[in-house]
Amino acid sequence: GWSDVMGMVQDAHSTVVGFIYFLLLIVIGSFFLVNVILAIIWDVFLNVREQQLEQEREEAAEAQHVGTTEITLKNATRPDGGLRGRSGAFKNLFDQLFWHRNRTEVEEVLREASDYKAVRLARAIATNTFFNSGVMIMILVNVVVLAMDRYPEHLVEASVGDVLNFIFNIVFLLECIILHVAV
Repeated sequence: GWSDVMGMVQDAHSTVVGFIYFLLLIVIGSFFLVNVILAIIWDVFLNVREQQLEQEREEAAEAQHVGTTEITLKNATRPDGGLRGRSGAFKNLFDQLFWHRNRTEVEEVLREASDYKAVRLARAIATNTFFNSGVMIMILVNVVVLAMDRYPEHLVEASVGDVLNFIFNIVFLLECIILHVAV
């Protein structure tokens, strides 16, 4: 793991240089990842809110068109301010965040017709549920294998870890190539 590399850097240079470098790497890397995650959540939240506002505008236009202004006035004068029925907002946010995140933009690109056979094949693979599920399973198995890393390693653990690492590298390289050809 990274602690072995930090030990080698501290042995090669000095203890202080290795400590400062890896401390900054972990702190700055953590802040970067937290900001990326927060940006994704914020983007999904804005998309859900925009959809809700658009739906409310459509409902208001229908209410004016049909002539149901009394219902709107009743909702506005309710003690809860007409907020009843908004319990689905969290569900919409959750669905957008975990199930439909950026699906429309990616699917629009992947569904475009292409003149190249390799691109069509890559797009068919990239949109396949089994391919995406398999990649997610490989990521989870990779996380488990990386979490099992310890020092000192036995010879069998080291060789099995090396084989698994090679397999993970090949699978993730193939995924990267397929996705880049598809898009």
